[in-house]
Amino acid sequence: MKFTIVTPHFNQLEWLRLCVASVADQASDRSLAIEHIVQDAGSAGLEEFARTHDAAFYPEGGLSAAAGNAPSPNPHSNYSLSIYREKDAGMYDAINRGFRRATGEVVAWLNADEQYLPGTLARVADTMTKEPECDMLMGDAVVTDPSGGYVCSRTCLTPSRLHSLVSGNLSFLSAANFLRRSVIERGLFLPAGWRVVGDAAWATDLIASGVTMRRIPQYLASFVDTGDNLCLRPEAADEMARLAKLAPLWAQYLRPAIIAWFRVRKLLAGAYRLTPFSYDVFTNAQPNRRTHFEVRDPTQRWAGR
Repeated sequence: MKFTIVTPHFNQLEWLRLCVASVADQASDRSLAIEHIVQDAGSAGLEEFARTHDAAFYPEGGLSAAAGNAPSPNPHSNYSLSIYREKDAGMYDAINRGFRRATGEVVAWLNADEQYLPGTLARVADTMTKEPECDMLMGDAVVTDPSGGYVCSRTCLTPSRLHSLVSGNLSFLSAANFLRRSVIERGLFLPAGWRVVGDAAWATDLIASGVTMRRIPQYLASFVDTGDNLCLRPEAADEMARLAKLAPLWAQYLRPAIIAWFRVRKLLAGAYRLTPFSYDVFTNAQPNRRTHFEVRDPTQRWAGR
C-alpha cells in the first residue's frame, strides 16, 4: 500500500527532523511505499536540511527542483522525502497543497511536532486492506513533553457533528488520522477561512458527506506539547466561538448535554480505564534512534489544558 504523508512546516526544523525520522523508519516494512511531502512557508535553513536528509527540494512555487539539490529517485527505496518551499495562507492551506500533490492510496498529515509510533503505517495498511469500506481510520495518541516524556494519553472517538461544532474539543488527534485519497478526490479538502480549528470544521464536512469512519484502539502517534502549539494561541478561542455559532441554536443551548454524552462515549471506549504501556519516539537528545518510555500510570488528564 502506498501512503502520502503531508507535513506543514514553518521554522520548526528541530522538530521536523524528528517527524521525518518517524515517517522514514516506517519504510522498514517493504510492503509499504511512503511518500513524505513537507510544505514549508519559507523557513531559514531549509535547503541545508533538504541536503542533509537527501530530500528533493523545490523552490518557491514548487515548479522545479533547485539546481543540484534534488537527488535522483532511488528505484530500490520505498521511501521518498520532497520539500516544497512556497508561501501559503496558513497551515490548512499548506496541507491542502500537499494533498493535491499526493499519489498515495492513503493520505494523512503529520505536523512537525508530531511523530508516528513504530509500525503505525503497517497497522493502518492492514486494517484498510481488510476493511475496504473504511474511508477514514483514526487511532489513539500519546502527548509528550519536549524531551519525549509522557504527559497524557488521548483516546480518540469517531467525531459527531454537533460535538465538533459546540465543544471546542475535537474527538480525534489529526496525527493519528488517515484517509483514502478518494475522499480528497471528492473535493473534501480542509475548509478555507480557519487558522486553528479547521480540522473540526473539516470533520463536520466529512460527516455530512457520508465518509465512513472507524477507530482502531491502538496508539499510532505522538504529539509534543511545546507550550506554543497552535491550539493554545489566543485566536483559538475566537475561532471556537465562531465555529459553535454554526450549530443549530438548540444545540448551542444544549452544549453541556452534548459534551456529557461525548464523555459517556469515551467511558464506553475505555478512555478512563487505561492500562500501563510503553512507547518509542525520537528526541532532540537522541535524534538518530528512538528512545523507549514506560508508562506505569497513564491518564487522560492533560494538566493545564
